[in-house]
Amino acid sequence: MKPARVLYQTISDWGVGDELALRGSIALMEEQLPGHLKFFADSSPDLQHVPCKERTSDIWGTRWPSIEFDLVVHSGGNCWTGAGHDDLEAAVAQRGWPVIYLGVGMANHPVNEAVLRDSMKHVRLFIGRDEIARGHAARLGAKNAHCICCPSFFLDAETKANGPVGLVFQGLGEIPSHSCYNPDIFAGEVGLFRRVSAAKPTRIICHFIGDYAEAMKQFPEYADRIVYSRVIDDYIRWYSECSKIMSMRFHGAYLGAALGLPTVCLKAKMLKCEALKHIAIPVVHPDAVRSDDLGGFSNPAETEKLKAQYGAEVRQLLKEAVA
Repeated sequence: MKPARVLYQTISDWGVGDELALRGSIALMEEQLPGHLKFFADSSPDLQHVPCKERTSDIWGTRWPSIEFDLVVHSGGNCWTGAGHDDLEAAVAQRGWPVIYLGVGMANHPVNEAVLRDSMKHVRLFIGRDEIARGHAARLGAKNAHCICCPSFFLDAETKANGPVGLVFQGLGEIPSHSCYNPDIFAGEVGLFRRVSAAKPTRIICHFIGDYAEAMKQFPEYADRIVYSRVIDDYIRWYSECSKIMSMRFHGAYLGAALGLPTVCLKAKMLKCEALKHIAIPVVHPDAVRSDDLGGFSNPAETEKLKAQYGAEVRQLLKEAVA
């Protein structure tokens, strides 16, 4: 029997969060379809205005018309509609490939809502990481829509109890799509990270190259504590070696929770962070976290309980969807 051909809708070379979601998605699908072949469709904003016939990377696009797939899996991500997704939506609508959405968040305005609705007829399972995504999918016609979590929640690694405090840093301004946007909040977070680093051993974790460049400017006295990589396993290891996680980034908080670490996400009000309440991660203003007692963290026992509960639920839904 030939192996199943699974096309993963992902986003390459864009951020650690998307790669964590992809890693979690592949692990879940490998449980259901052992040895399946893995193809990628890339929704990178850098490719949105590049005609498929001009792309040269090894990703699926309309320039590969002879390939047929047994399943399409949208592997997490902060959006699952709009530019960058329209080629795949059109192909699904035309060819009838079955589709699974795994832990996607929010939603963008579709390029062509009629085509998107046609593609949603082929959805076997839709899992959103927030109610916005689930509700939008249901309105578009998805019949099996749920709000659970991002697949990155099911990643795992052995952790160390007495490691440094992990400070997940997000820069401001240099790369707009990756910027924390708010100068006032940013200044408060920088001050908090500096106070924590002065009081305790820390590791300043950067998910994006622009974050690393700015961290080196903001914390020159802690240059030996600042880490960055293009290898996803480095991040899983760095996090697992920490005792706690204070994160300016959404997926920094998600990975901390997945690894069973006390975690807090530092934001004022950010819509996509609503997904963190489903995995019991506090989202607080930086001023509300005291550097002397590091209060406001999640309870690892609670997040581990949710991880087991959601894991059983997602695996059962997947089993039914691929049957």
